[in-house]
Amino acid sequence: MSYSDHMLLHEPQNTSEGASVASPSGSQAGPSRPDLSGHSRTVFKKSSLKHSPKKTFPCNLCGRILSSKWNYENHMIFHSKRKTFVCEECERAFATKSYLKIHFRRHTGDRRYQCTVCGKRFFQISHLNSHFRIHTGEKPFVCEECGRTFADQSNYCRHRRSHTK
Repeated sequence: MSYSDHMLLHEPQNTSEGASVASPSGSQAGPSRPDLSGHSRTVFKKSSLKHSPKKTFPCNLCGRILSSKWNYENHMIFHSKRKTFVCEECERAFATKSYLKIHFRRHTGDRRYQCTVCGKRFFQISHLNSHFRIHTGEKPFVCEECGRTFADQSNYCRHRRSHTK
């Protein structure tokens, strides 16, 4: 769903101060105007409605494309052999505490990210975003060598490695 489609779901019935705003279903009032900024932060932080990054940071080791320098530097820790964060359940080791926390959700069954189209749930928001492309048909990852397109970044990276063999 595009940003403009999402916003059409929120066409206001009355936008004066303190008035309610239409909910996506149109059946009941949504948040009042003061609550709207909190709603926007929640929706756009946890949904797949994100703009494509203008500047990208490709990893030379695996081909993954990161959206910021911070994400790139954090990703490079993943490639380091230093994995000091160990899961108490299965003893698998991770390079960062955040990777360990995400992994631990598998043991607890915490699938906090749910697809708004089909209801499927995911441990990581990146997996939800990738899944959501099944519904939209979006294929943002394009092979520079042959032009083949991919909805999932891991499939794109695997394909890129096939050109170097």
